Amino acid sequence: EFRILVPQDDLEVFTNRVGQELTLIVNGREQPIAAARLEHIRPRAVVQAEHPGLLASAGGPLAVIAATPQTNDEPLRTLARTWDGAAAAPRWASSRTHSLAADSTAGWQLATPHFVGVVRLPAKLASELAVGQRGWCRVHSQRETFGEHLDRSARSWFNERLNHARRVYAASRN
Repeated sequence: EFRILVPQDDLEVFTNRVGQELTLIVNGREQPIAAARLEHIRPRAVVQAEHPGLLASAGGPLAVIAATPQTNDEPLRTLARTWDGAAAAPRWASSRTHSLAADSTAGWQLATPHFVGVVRLPAKLASELAVGQRGWCRVHSQRETFGEHLDRSARSWFNERLNHARRVYAASRN
């Protein structure tokens, strides 16, 4: 099982793909996983990541803000892989042995709410992935062609680099 965080802006695209195959690009793996199936998306958005490695405060890709105090003293849920007897496919379980205060990401939450999607992997591929291994999911909107997606992505990448260079240049002049 691979869990994905879906931002509000992309929710419609992903809900239209429930039951269909997606492409997962997993860090540390040479080939994308094309046989992954999106099982469901939880109907409620969350601001806590299920794994602290996803947060920018721990070097992850997701933006964070200062967390609001918890009213129920709920400890952080961390992911642990367990095995069902002779079954070859792992399942994910929550571990409540890890307190929020002890975590290096304590005091942070996702900057924007995300929906959690569950992607089922073939048993052989699931056993090859490490607990907490990160990646991303590739889904193309049916409203844009691959060329339009590529053009938009390239322009976005270029503009991000150009804006960064402008900030560095402006800072060096001061």
